[in-house]
Parts: sequence; C-alpha cells; structure tokens
Amino acid sequence: MPWYLLIPMGLALVNLFWLALVLVGLPGTWLIVASCALVDWWVDAELFSAPVLLAAVALSVLGEMVELVAGSAGARKAGGGKRGSWGALGGGILGAILGTLFIPVPLFGSLIGAGIGAFCAASFLEHDGGQDMATSLRIGRGAAWGQFLGTFAKLLVGILVWLVVTIASFA
Repeated sequence: MPWYLLIPMGLALVNLFWLALVLVGLPGTWLIVASCALVDWWVDAELFSAPVLLAAVALSVLGEMVELVAGSAGARKAGGGKRGSWGALGGGILGAILGTLFIPVPLFGSLIGAGIGAFCAASFLEHDGGQDMATSLRIGRGAAWGQFLGTFAKLLVGILVWLVVTIASFA
C-alpha cells in the first residue's frame, strides 16, 4: 500500500469515530471539520479545497439547526405553544446530558435521555400553562418524536459530511 494513502485512511477512521459521537449528542460533525482542517494544515498536503471545507461547515451548521429546532417543531406540530417549544428545547439538551450520565447504554443513553427530557419538560410546561393533562402529554410525545427525528436527521447530515471529506481526501 502506498504511504500517501495512510493519511486519508487514518483521517476517515478518526472521522468515523467523530460521526458516532453525533448519536450521543456531541458535536461530531464539527469534530470532523476540525480534524480535516488540522490534518490539512499539519501535513500541508492540500487534501481539501476551500469549497470542500466550506461545504462541510455549511452542512454542519444545517445539522445543528435541524437538531436544535426539531423537538420544538414536534411540540408545535402536536399543538403546543411557546412554553412547550422552549420546554422541548431545554429538556432535550438537559435530558441528553443526564441520559449520557445515567443510562449506561452506549450511544443510546443520550438519545433516550433527550427524548425523555423533551417529553417531560414540554408536557410539564404546557400543563403548567393551563393545558389539560391529555393535551400536555400529546404535546410531550410530539416533542420527544421531534427530538428523535432531529438527532436522526443530524446523523444523516453527519454521514454526508463524512462522505464529502472522505471522498475529497482520496481524490
């Protein structure tokens, strides 16, 4: 195997690890971008053109935005208001952190925690704001599904980022 393929292969493997971190709520797409920029600078091999790195950054921003608003959008779609949307957002973030710490299932603790957090916070705040229990629970379910779908969408965007930089590094 030619020595010049070792750098792209190593980078692809490291970036695959960063991609897996998306499932636990960590900024894996940004770590992919940072790794590529660092290797490109360090090796001075010009593996990546500016348009490739800019595309990776733009996709990473898109993935973060989708994940951030998905729980809130799910709560809104289920009939929630501002309270439920903010609850889904804050509960999803707090739940992901607590899920990582207290649910000892690799990669899924954060995802489960984020869904539970979005559900609980959106339901509680909507009920506290005057909604009946059944409506509050429906809004909480919408927030949880939105959170799950947002994380899945971010993972798909992360896969796209990984593919773009991996193909570019071998080209």
